[in-house]
Amino acid sequence: MTARNCMKTSSSRGLALGLALAFVALPAIPSQAADDAPLFERDIRPILQAHCVKCHAHTDPEAGLDLSTAGSLLKGSDDGPIVIAGSAEQSSLVQKIASGEMPPSKENNPLSDAQIALVRAWIAGGTRATDAETSSPVAPGSQVTDEDRTFWAFRTPIAPPVPTVKAHDRVRSPIDAFLLARQETKGLAFSKDAHRLTLLRRAYLDLLGLPPQPDEIEAFLADASADAYERLIDRLLDSPHYGERWGRHWLDVAGYTDSPHCDVNGKFLPVDDWRYRDYVVSSFNDDKPYDRFLTEQLAGDELVDWASASKYTPEILEALIATGYLRTTPDWTHGDQTQAYRYRYDTVGRVVENVSTGLLGLTMGCARCHSHKFDPIPQQDYYRMLAVFATAYNLDDWKRPEQRFLPDISQSDQQELAAHNARLDERVAELREQLEQLERAERERLFAERLSVDGVMT
Repeated sequence: MTARNCMKTSSSRGLALGLALAFVALPAIPSQAADDAPLFERDIRPILQAHCVKCHAHTDPEAGLDLSTAGSLLKGSDDGPIVIAGSAEQSSLVQKIASGEMPPSKENNPLSDAQIALVRAWIAGGTRATDAETSSPVAPGSQVTDEDRTFWAFRTPIAPPVPTVKAHDRVRSPIDAFLLARQETKGLAFSKDAHRLTLLRRAYLDLLGLPPQPDEIEAFLADASADAYERLIDRLLDSPHYGERWGRHWLDVAGYTDSPHCDVNGKFLPVDDWRYRDYVVSSFNDDKPYDRFLTEQLAGDELVDWASASKYTPEILEALIATGYLRTTPDWTHGDQTQAYRYRYDTVGRVVENVSTGLLGLTMGCARCHSHKFDPIPQQDYYRMLAVFATAYNLDDWKRPEQRFLPDISQSDQQELAAHNARLDERVAELREQLEQLERAERERLFAERLSVDGVMT
């Protein structure tokens, strides 16, 4: 597929394929599945971080024992080594944690049996570490270390060299080379080229989500030009249905739903969520650059001077509507106000989780209650991030969902509209008074007429 490669480098059209390619471009990361032997940085450090480094780390560790790195742990304490590689039972580290002597009882934070077993296995396996001499220390309070900073979500994507393959005649794009290189290591190869009708159906279903119409099939099969397929792809990418098809994937990431919103009594709340949905669809169709796409959704109101604008231009409206991304999370603050602050923090917490999982590749929900055990997120950093969104939501002056609607016209336009409506209301009031006078006169006439028939009501 060569027509624009079905994407543009920094456009929203490239979002779907770009996300997939990001994983191809990242350097390989060792996994425990590849080697089950415990590793200090991956398996032992988190245990020591949670239970030991409060006392045994940094400039003045107790007993001279620094457990913040593999190198300092293997160096031992003032009394000598605490680990004998290959012999867990002879290692005083195992003896102390297995007996419950360490951590001290006052800490009330003993290691679990599984954690002790992991330490035993690490020592028995030879105290494997990535770099026992230079591994970065773990600071009290779960400070992020240099090793933590190599977490996959923090790495800058790189473009690896395109591999050389044997069946080079089958390579039509760099993506083909990566796929074929992996296949050739398994003794496999690409299937033969698909039939033109199959390609047509795949393109329609992939880009629009619908099969081609009979006349479209006939037209494509009758087109014998060399660039027929490329022109087909261009036409499908230019279709407004492309944004409808692929925009829904982003809406899933954002947590958008067309479901109606109800309060605790089941009453429907007035919502304009569809405006955000249409913004996403239009962004895909307009090839909006991905960085701009994200910036508008996180801070669109900061990109335009909407507060003092005499008129709301389409650009201002688009930027404001984009911030609907931050309102796609469930908000139950329209309910029981006796727990108002709890619900408010729950709402902002869900915003943080949505942003972290959808944009950062991190799960931050656990860090709300404690420093994350797996993703390198200290609890302190979690609340720093939450504070970013708390200022926009304003926890002390909270707007419930039914109060949270902004006008889609400027303040001057609102004043002009209000003045215009006031004049209309005044004229309507005059007409109502005239109508009432006419109706009153007619009622009196009819009443008098019926009484005047021979002086008796008939």
